[in-house]
Amino acid sequence: MNLIPLNQLAELRLGYPFKSRLESSANASVRVIQMRDLDADCGIAPADLVGVNEYPTSKHYVRQGDALFRNRSKRLFDATLIDIELDSVIAASPLIILTPNQQKVLPGYLNWFLNQEQAQNYFQSNATGSAVRMVGKKALGELPVRLPSLARQTSIVQLAVLTAKEQKILKQISRKRKQCMEGILMQLASGSQ
Repeated sequence: MNLIPLNQLAELRLGYPFKSRLESSANASVRVIQMRDLDADCGIAPADLVGVNEYPTSKHYVRQGDALFRNRSKRLFDATLIDIELDSVIAASPLIILTPNQQKVLPGYLNWFLNQEQAQNYFQSNATGSAVRMVGKKALGELPVRLPSLARQTSIVQLAVLTAKEQKILKQISRKRKQCMEGILMQLASGSQ
């Protein structure tokens, strides 16, 4: 299986560097994805994004199939796949936008790989800083990516999606079981049968 540097599989672009804190605008023409908007498990919620009236260059815009990499963290560096169609949405710095070359790597596979332990170990060993660690664009671009065939990538993505769904269902079952047991225990505590 081939190991190929990430920068040969995807274009890496830095998010837009806003010069001040973002203030939401009611008549905004552009919405902004910030680090706090990312959830590797759930994606992003476009309705929750801050709107601004700045017009950055096209390289900051995010499209379906891109992955956003959270390159600053205290413990975990993760990627979030943009799996929905977005209109006039940009990523803010320090996020890194990855646009995969889909002739070589599937967006879902790349996103999955970036969130795996092997990649996390690489990020930890290549991060700089002490309190808040950072993985630079150069180090990210040099990440060796295991690259199976597109057919195998498809299988991996399908299995990863099913595994994520299973985990979500198991969490729901656990939550319901806890609620049920708490109800039974409260009935016992109140002396009712």
